[in-house]
Amino acid sequence: MPEGTVNTGKYPSWKWLVGILITSLFLTIGIIMANTQETIKENKSAAAAATLKAETLTEGNRRRIEILNQLKLDKEQYYKDIGDIKDSIRSIDRKLDRIGK
Repeated sequence: MPEGTVNTGKYPSWKWLVGILITSLFLTIGIIMANTQETIKENKSAAAAATLKAETLTEGNRRRIEILNQLKLDKEQYYKDIGDIKDSIRSIDRKLDRIGK
């Protein structure tokens, strides 16, 4: 084909093929970038939700530890009180034994 003539054949010219190829390439890159940005947003949302869940669990565990420590103190106080009551009962029992003799 001489230079400056228009392609009127049944096959497209190489310029059309290159143009379609470049357009397809840009379209594919755009789709991939849009999909990547959506994935990044989803991952950020998931990370924020996981962080919130971890903070909630940490707060819950802290409360449980406080309750367990309080129960431990209550248990220690209970055993101390029981020991005092036993001592009082022994003292009363001795006094009653002295009176009964």
